[in-house]
Amino acid sequence: MSEHRSMIRWMIYMGLIAMLLVPLVWLSQPATIGANGGRGSPGGKLAQMRTEEHLGEANLGKIDPTSETLKLMTFGMRGVAVLFLWNKANRYKKEEDWDGLTATLEQMTLLQPHFVSVWRYQSWNLAFNVAAEFDDYRVRYFYAKKGITFLMDGTVYNQREPRMLWDVGWMMNQKIGRSDERVQFRRLFAVDEEFHDLIDDHIPFGNEVDGPRGKPDNWLVGRQWYLKAEKLYESDERINIGQMADLLFFEQSAKCRINFAEAIEKDGTFGEVAGNTWKKAEDAWREYGRREMPGRAGRKQKHRLGDLELHVAQFKKLRSQIDALQPGLRKKMEQEKLTELNDDVQEAYRTAEKQRSPQQSGLAADAQFQLDRISDKDVAERIEGKNQQQAMDLAVDAMNEVLIINDIEHSHSTVPYQTWLERCQIEQSPHVLAGREHLYLGNQQYERAQFDSDSEQNLGARQQFERGFAAWARAFKEHKSLIEDRPICEDLVTVVAIYRNHVLDRKELPDDFPLLEIIKKYPSEELRLPEKPGDEKKTEKKPVDEKPVKAEDREGEQAAKPASDE
Repeated sequence: MSEHRSMIRWMIYMGLIAMLLVPLVWLSQPATIGANGGRGSPGGKLAQMRTEEHLGEANLGKIDPTSETLKLMTFGMRGVAVLFLWNKANRYKKEEDWDGLTATLEQMTLLQPHFVSVWRYQSWNLAFNVAAEFDDYRVRYFYAKKGITFLMDGTVYNQREPRMLWDVGWMMNQKIGRSDERVQFRRLFAVDEEFHDLIDDHIPFGNEVDGPRGKPDNWLVGRQWYLKAEKLYESDERINIGQMADLLFFEQSAKCRINFAEAIEKDGTFGEVAGNTWKKAEDAWREYGRREMPGRAGRKQKHRLGDLELHVAQFKKLRSQIDALQPGLRKKMEQEKLTELNDDVQEAYRTAEKQRSPQQSGLAADAQFQLDRISDKDVAERIEGKNQQQAMDLAVDAMNEVLIINDIEHSHSTVPYQTWLERCQIEQSPHVLAGREHLYLGNQQYERAQFDSDSEQNLGARQQFERGFAAWARAFKEHKSLIEDRPICEDLVTVVAIYRNHVLDRKELPDDFPLLEIIKKYPSEELRLPEKPGDEKKTEKKPVDEKPVKAEDREGEQAAKPASDE
């Protein structure tokens, strides 16, 4: 009887297994190609999902048999194998076994081609950590290029990861354009045709990446990767960029134009070419300012960085419309709020700003804060008659404008949009372009002078420097806000220090030196202006408040003094 029951249970189990195989076969059915290369069956649900998410190697146009064999050999434990290889790669790095490290990285990507962290981390490891182990900048460039190439290969297997595309652009710009060896790296990159061909396989960039000398520039090549990442991100709302904010994600493609304009001037390109480059940078930055950005704290209302003045003007218009419905009401409410404050605060607020003491300035600020808390809704609720509903509607619109303004100002605190926009405009000024060119030529001749103050190169350097300083003085006069640009001013002070300490042989700068105001505002240890006789400010001792001393105290003081040795 027991054998009969066992047989029944066995048949039931086998039947259930057979029933489960039916949906499994249906779900895992592979896609097929029709006759003569036509459209065949899309396959089961899993095959369709792989096609939609671009996870199947068949979607890449090739299947790597080595990769597939390794996956089968791990028996579903690829994660464990990758972890083992990760530790092995770290050991090779510590042992400085670069061949072993390279081979291990290839094995990791064959096992887990869709493991994004492997590509991102190990590309950084090659480009930054391994490259730093060598002294020769050519070897450093080789490993920097190897890290970038490794990450580019990862984008082929992860075609729905815009962050990987963005990382390629960032690494190409930061490693080649901002490293300590950026001068050598940029030159090597410009003539590295083999590297250009590798990049062109991923992004056919044409002439969009050529610098002023007709060679590809790393900043413009990186910009193409950023643009590709942006296009992918915008193509499907299901694609995400992780925890990275849209504000920073979209910034870099425009910022590349600015960095490119700075780079070519440092390389010696000026005049009309530099001016046009800065104009393109301004256009790209304005386009970035017209892009819609999500609001803070989950607000659905979007904003644009370049619309701050527009929304401020709209808010002022709405407020004036509310006040026009019952003139004098807002002023009356402010007076009522002011009377609720203590007498000291009221007195400080009514005192003229220039006549306030430091304590009164603080009290006046507190009073202004209390008055600003009177919202448009508060005013609208006090309006009498039929105009109240209209005022309430205007107050709602005004509050919405305030929220947008706050979002834009918060974004401006993260990305100094207005500062960079003004910088692009100022750099197009003929005076700035001329100033940069003359200082560059002066520095070139100064380096050839070899500290010989009587040499022809030194005299030429002096002339170029002085022309550059005069041009910059005209630029500061034309653009008043330029004096607040610390990086530009500090760079100029550094050049003035070279001019005075080497070209002028540490002689005193003349009284009519064009950039004297800049030097005083941004003092430098490298440049100390010698003090003229009579300019020293005599420090006057403040009179000490002496209290009247009693006679008995004077006697005590005399007794306390020690007797002098005769």
